[in-house]
Amino acid sequence: MNPDHIIRAAADHDAQAIAEVHVRSWQRAYRGLLPDDFLAGLSVARRQAGWARAIGVDDPTLLVGEADGRVAGFVAIGRSRDADARTGDHEIMALYVLPERWSSGLGRGLWLKARDALLARGATRASLWVLAGNERAIRFYRAAGFEPEPGVERTVELGGAPVREVRYVRRLVDAPTSSFSMNARKYNEETMKGLFRKIYPVIAEQAIARTGVRKGLCLDIGGGPGMLGICLAEASDLAVMVVDPLADCIELARENIAERGLDHRVGARQGSAEALPYADETVDLVVSRGSIYFWDDQRQGLREIHRVLRPGGWAYVGGGFGSIELKNEILADMADNEEWNRKREARGRKHPPGHFQSLVEELGLDGAVENGDAGMWIVFRKPEVNA
Repeated sequence: MNPDHIIRAAADHDAQAIAEVHVRSWQRAYRGLLPDDFLAGLSVARRQAGWARAIGVDDPTLLVGEADGRVAGFVAIGRSRDADARTGDHEIMALYVLPERWSSGLGRGLWLKARDALLARGATRASLWVLAGNERAIRFYRAAGFEPEPGVERTVELGGAPVREVRYVRRLVDAPTSSFSMNARKYNEETMKGLFRKIYPVIAEQAIARTGVRKGLCLDIGGGPGMLGICLAEASDLAVMVVDPLADCIELARENIAERGLDHRVGARQGSAEALPYADETVDLVVSRGSIYFWDDQRQGLREIHRVLRPGGWAYVGGGFGSIELKNEILADMADNEEWNRKREARGRKHPPGHFQSLVEELGLDGAVENGDAGMWIVFRKPEVNA
């Protein structure tokens, strides 16, 4: 991005400048596409009132771009308003730049910041509507990775004339992949809600006590049907997102979350540890119990966790049973399950605590492996940024 450009959240005093950008860009971009008298009659004051109401609310989120000390562009993003919108669908509601700033890089800078904001909101797909024939905008959005959605068009009336709009879309997060698979419903009923049900509240309390993080955004990575994430929310003021690569697990996690009445504070979305669907430095706490043994690339997974943590944020990643008493209880119940014991012992041989300590040191993480009778945890903190 041009170093002379500043992208920031819109403030109350920006409403008039945003409206001026809106009107002037329309008058230039839509010349020949909309009636001349309609464009000439566009009102800055009317748009100023509308944008003044939008500034400072969560949806839409409004960012402005400054050039030479004045607002020269803006972007508005929010949840998709389309009738066929799915979970994770968000929308670029408006993105405009003063005509004299076209091709300066300001529009791209606004898009990149909007993309980061969308990822931080948990968006997986972005869409927008483009006026048919607006070739400059179409080139811009194609360069940003948007493509027309086959057969998805609408006709709207602008200036008393019907005009055609085409929906363009792009994925913000690649569909997660993993070599791991399992019977999610059986795991949910027999393990998470059955044999292992007692360990999740204990581990949640331990993670919070060890890191001191009780509010903000928490990720439960590889959380399966979400019982640890639910317990983390119940034990704190954290907003929790359960992240798992398996669609079946995400569906079950949402069922479990609703069953506990935590829909307002806990969510679930597909994603892998190696490609977390979050922007840099947006997460306060990352917790993962047991999943690291199944990651396809443990180094990349730990790098991703460090990337998304805010300065001062913590990670608590590993495996354990909460207490030696709970461990012994589970091992006793599973004593006759030869396959479970064989796989557990094989994982321990392949990934002993020393293996994880080597990864911590290799990656320069500010933490260590904490190994005890009840489990092993990689605990690290992202350093604060020096003033």
